[in-house]
Amino acid sequence: MEAAEKDYLLGLVRRLSRFYFVDVLEFCVMSNHVHWVGRVYPENHLSNEEIRERLKSWFPEDRVITDQDIGRFRTRWTSLSNFIKISSRDLLATTTTAITMKDSSGVHGSKV
Repeated sequence: MEAAEKDYLLGLVRRLSRFYFVDVLEFCVMSNHVHWVGRVYPENHLSNEEIRERLKSWFPEDRVITDQDIGRFRTRWTSLSNFIKISSRDLLATTTTAITMKDSSGVHGSKV
């Protein structure tokens, strides 16, 4: 993993941590993988108002937030596996884009 990818991952973790009820206690970015240590808050630890406030910052102001939205995001935002899956997917998409851009410029040749 190159420096730009590591910086992107750090920013991604910060952004996702604003929504997910996951405390990232430590993480270590290695050349080809990441180690995570975190704490996940259980679903019943969160009030509907805490979830509603996070949803308000996620959706446009005119969006009506329903009880169904609160239930769905309560489950999603208290899932460590979902947190890791989303961060990995976004990092992989960025890495693939960076590699494609480098390849098309001819600077680095072909990477798989």
